[in-house]
Amino acid sequence: LFSRLFLHGLTFDLLPQLYELPDLAQNLPQTVDPDEAAALHYQVFAYDIFPYESIYRDASGLLGGTFTERVRHFYHTAEVGLLKDEDHIGQELSFLAVLCGRESNALHSRDYAAADRLARFQHAFLRDHLLCWLTPFVNALSFSRNRFYAILGQFTLSLVYDHWLSLRHLGVAYASGYDVNSKELRLLELLQDEQTDLKRITRLLITPSLSGIYFGRETIADLARKCQLPRGFGSRQQTLSNLFLSAAQYQMIPDLLEEMMEIYHSWSDLYQQQIASFPEIKSQVEIWLHLAQDTARGVAVIKERFATEKLSP
Repeated sequence: LFSRLFLHGLTFDLLPQLYELPDLAQNLPQTVDPDEAAALHYQVFAYDIFPYESIYRDASGLLGGTFTERVRHFYHTAEVGLLKDEDHIGQELSFLAVLCGRESNALHSRDYAAADRLARFQHAFLRDHLLCWLTPFVNALSFSRNRFYAILGQFTLSLVYDHWLSLRHLGVAYASGYDVNSKELRLLELLQDEQTDLKRITRLLITPSLSGIYFGRETIADLARKCQLPRGFGSRQQTLSNLFLSAAQYQMIPDLLEEMMEIYHSWSDLYQQQIASFPEIKSQVEIWLHLAQDTARGVAVIKERFATEKLSP
């Protein structure tokens, strides 16, 4: 159900199942119009919050690459034929659904060796992939203006966490794959380099695996509105760069940075709440928390420099 909602949005055939989940049902529109539902799905997941593991975990912040290939290899090893948008949240949930179905069939047939192998596939996939990026994705949805998908994100995290608890006897929790980003500089390190420019800073801020949070287009738009600044058009990095340039033009860089610090503090609070609510994935969430806190300190340093040293934009 959640896989189909993330992949395709609200459709009439899913409504009976959604009505069984009151917290989701009460956030449904009174009437579901297929065209409006499709437009909303596009607005959230194709324009604002990209639902792909590689976007969150790869240091390039782009689709494809190392993590997509790892997911693809996982599907191939488990003999599950998902050949499109492999690291999309909907496909990763679909993969788990297939494995759960096969495990159920194996248990029904008393093929306990096969059931154990399928359970171990699920455990490894959660440990090495889905649980490594699900919390920042859910937090990004919480900043979405659409209440339904924000609640869906919370439901998804709770469901996946419960499933993880059912498999925890198969091994310990740890987050893997962050070696890809180990050589990437953090914001405080970038600021020590005199050659660092706006492009390098905004690239870091816009890349979740480097900054700890996801800046969606709507979040950038909210920043612009709060500071009453134009942001222009383009990619997320381009619009954030435009926003900084506008702030410099109107001598509002400290105001913009203050608003950004509030966003980072909000994300840090969300991560800490997740650690408290889902203690068995503390190691995965702490990675994101520390990244967000480090970046917030870097933003504070920039703000202080503008305030005390009268830096040129």
